[in-house]
This record gives sequence, C-alpha cells and structure tokens, in this order.
Amino acid sequence: MTLGETIKQARMAKNMSQEDLANEVGVSRQAISKWESNKAIPTGINRECLNSVLDISVDLEHQKNGQGTGSKRKFIIIIGIVILLVFISVLVILLCKSQNEMIKTEEPSDISIRFFDADMNDVFDEALWYPAADIVGIMIQWEVGTPDTIKMFATPSGSETMEETELLVTKSIKDGEHVVLLPLPADQLKRLYMTHVYFELDFQGNIITSEDYNFIYDDTENAL
Repeated sequence: MTLGETIKQARMAKNMSQEDLANEVGVSRQAISKWESNKAIPTGINRECLNSVLDISVDLEHQKNGQGTGSKRKFIIIIGIVILLVFISVLVILLCKSQNEMIKTEEPSDISIRFFDADMNDVFDEALWYPAADIVGIMIQWEVGTPDTIKMFATPSGSETMEETELLVTKSIKDGEHVVLLPLPADQLKRLYMTHVYFELDFQGNIITSEDYNFIYDDTENAL
C-alpha cells in the first residue's frame, strides 16, 4: 500500500472529508488531495499532524516505499515502450526487405531495345533487316527489377537451330540499374553476315527473352 492510500484509508476510517482533514492539519484541501494521490509527500510539521489526527505513522521509511513503488511502475512502463519500439523497428525492416525482394523478382512490365549509330541516332530496320554495319551501340531498358546479366545471342540466317546459336555478349548489371548500353560485336556479326539476334535478361533465374531482330552486315556502302 502506498503512502497516499494509507492516508486516504485512515481519513475515511474516521469519517473525515479531505476538507475536514485539511482543517485539522492546517493545510489546503488540495494538499490533502496531492498526498492521497501520491503527487506530494507530507513532511515536517505536516507529517506530525497527520500522525496525530489519523493515528498513523507516516515515517520516512513508508515514504521511501511509496516512492519505490512509483519508480518501479515507471521503470516497467519504460521497458514496455522500449520493447514496443524494437518490435515496430523489426517489423518495418522485415516489410522493407520483403518489398525489395518482391521488386527484384517481379517480371519487368516492359523491355525496350534501340539501336544507335556513331552519332547516337536511332538505326531502324529496312524491310525487316537492321543494317548492322551502321550500328555501334544497343540500348536496353526495363522498368521493374534488376537483371543479374544480359546476354546477346545470334543464330545464322537459314539454320534457325539452337545448335547454331552463338553467345555474342554477356553483361553483368549493377543493382538498381534500369538501362544498359551494349557495344555491337561487329566482327562476329560481319562473319555471320545474316543473323537473327535476340537478348536474354536473367532476373534471379527468371529469364526474359526479347523478340528476334534480323541483322545483315553489309559494309559495302561504308567502304565506298
């Protein structure tokens, strides 16, 4: 039992109101209210008057016990708040990690592939064939996730079989990137002359394959 509870219990046992006790001790009713709610502690002459009026022993040891109970309650509340904050922090970290993993493994909603010449102008197909001799770079863009690697394959025209397909380029991608510029393997395409080219983006084992692009390497016009 706290000191305030002891005072209140003794006052009620004598059928006294807070104002009655205040008049007997010589303090305000608000002082009695604070003592009973443990917001203040009677000391000195007030303590002696309480002992006399209520026939109780309001000693320093009793005061310390009351304070100790309040301190213990505050300590428990603080520990509870700390545990709650730690739990919330862990929950937020797990949610963020889960969201990042979902973004990494989600299939890209769109893949864009463009071809550029030495002046960074777009090179377009002519009758469904891209003039490989005019191309120096290939830009590949995607919207969601980051692939581990991008690979470029070429199959000689006329064979169209997997046995004849060659791996021309392998590019590792940094996490967070959404665009990459690949150099055109001119020597290999020139050797193959007419090829069907496609690209593979490896999103943590989820392989996304582009459409086929027809390449013809004819540098006669450039040589002239």
